[in-house]
Amino acid sequence: VNTSLVLNIVSGNTNKGIQLADSHASDGSHGNALGGNTVSGNTSDGILLDDSYQDFLTSNTVSGNGANGIEMTDSNGISDSFSNTLVSNTIFSNTLDGIVMSNSSGHTLVLNSIYSNLGIGLYADNSASIQESNDQLGYTSSLVSAPDAGPEIEFNASRVENLILQNT
Repeated sequence: VNTSLVLNIVSGNTNKGIQLADSHASDGSHGNALGGNTVSGNTSDGILLDDSYQDFLTSNTVSGNGANGIEMTDSNGISDSFSNTLVSNTIFSNTLDGIVMSNSSGHTLVLNSIYSNLGIGLYADNSASIQESNDQLGYTSSLVSAPDAGPEIEFNASRVENLILQNT
């Protein structure tokens, strides 16, 4: 319940670096905080929020992971991954996408730096998301030193509910 994971180095794991799963369970576990962590070189996702809500990720560096940098998903199909907040994180050089929002909603992403991922910078799939132009989102590709190999931002079957502002 309301756990904090702060100023850790999480590297070289043979699966995910950090995983918060089923934090919506009846025990009331939510509102976890991940701050100032370095998450790199893990064989799967750097950080996975699976069926998790109201978690706060701030000032983390997530790079060089074998899958996505940060993934927020709902694996049980009930849309239990929602209202997570990502502020001032740096996500780069991951094998797949920088940030993935899949079957989830209501997230807030502000002042994150997302670049040089081999997939898409920010990918929203079947998630409630703001669907506006990159400039309105504050995502300016000219501020990115090395663009992602795929599109910078891609929305697939998404709706309006996530707040995405001033990410570079």
